[in-house]
Amino acid sequence: MNPLRDKYDYILIDCPPALNIFTNSALVASNGCLVTLQPEVSAMKGINNLFERISQVRERINPELVVEGIVLTMVDKRLKVHRDMIEYVYKTLSNFRIYKTEIRNNVSVKESQISQVNIFDYDQNSNGAVDYMNLAKEFCSNA
Repeated sequence: MNPLRDKYDYILIDCPPALNIFTNSALVASNGCLVTLQPEVSAMKGINNLFERISQVRERINPELVVEGIVLTMVDKRLKVHRDMIEYVYKTLSNFRIYKTEIRNNVSVKESQISQVNIFDYDQNSNGAVDYMNLAKEFCSNA
């Protein structure tokens, strides 16, 4: 990554939702990480493992690594469980920055992935495109 750092303002590495070699490599190569979190009980259970891994990478290999914040994804506020989990996230993870922009559950995002086209080219007016653009603006305004 070092030869590329001067060419870009930001380099984003999208990782699978698993603590595997890809995630480890991304954490080693990065200065910061943006944690995505579904408002589900199973995701909350796994987030502690992710934070432990981030701490291990910071201590052993990459002391520059910081958590830039948490982004709630696949949010459906019609579901009481999601509203309750979002409230729980704000209470229990208040020591981290939690972005105000939430990525709503959106069919266009899934369709764009199947089509292998980014959401902005697939449907720039979709909730997914609007949400990701708002997240980018929020992220850059505080960077």
